[in-house]
Amino acid sequence: MISVANQINFAIRLLIGICLAFTMSHAGLIRAESDAPTTTVSELVAHIRADNLKYDMKSGVSSYTGNVRFTYKNMELSGDSVTIKQRDNEIEQLDVSGNPARYRQTVDNGETVVAESLEMTYSTVSNQLVLTDNARLEQAGHLVESQRIIYDTAQEVVIAGQINPKDRVTITLSPKKKVPEQTTPKSKPDAEGGN
Repeated sequence: MISVANQINFAIRLLIGICLAFTMSHAGLIRAESDAPTTTVSELVAHIRADNLKYDMKSGVSSYTGNVRFTYKNMELSGDSVTIKQRDNEIEQLDVSGNPARYRQTVDNGETVVAESLEMTYSTVSNQLVLTDNARLEQAGHLVESQRIIYDTAQEVVIAGQINPKDRVTITLSPKKKVPEQTTPKSKPDAEGGN
């Protein structure tokens, strides 16, 4: 038989959980999920999976730790920790850290942009993803590596530069079309009758 104190504790925990879920669903774009796979992603809802959550209702800042995965529209961010800042029930900024933190987006032409770094910040206001510390960004076989990369997700513009003047930007460009393999011509027999 369950004691009255245990029943009261369970009811309080259940009520807090319901209030938190209700507040987060109405606090803008956040809905916390279990590890069950998502079948559809609404255009207006951000989906977050994490081991732990801390949500400050007054400031609108929520922090997620442990295998965090954030999906919104055509974008996915993942890392060890994610902090989300909101204003007026709208997500303004995401700060992601990981070893590495990862970013994936499908752009309008169907290509996928993949990026990773130890730290990244995404601003929904400026549509900019700032990658710092061992940053790399790849699209259509083209690869940019630097200590700092800024990617404008709306305009699809990449800016890479150094934090330390001794650092350099490394770029690998791949051809869009596959180059046909060259075959070596067969040698002709000698006119003197030799092969």
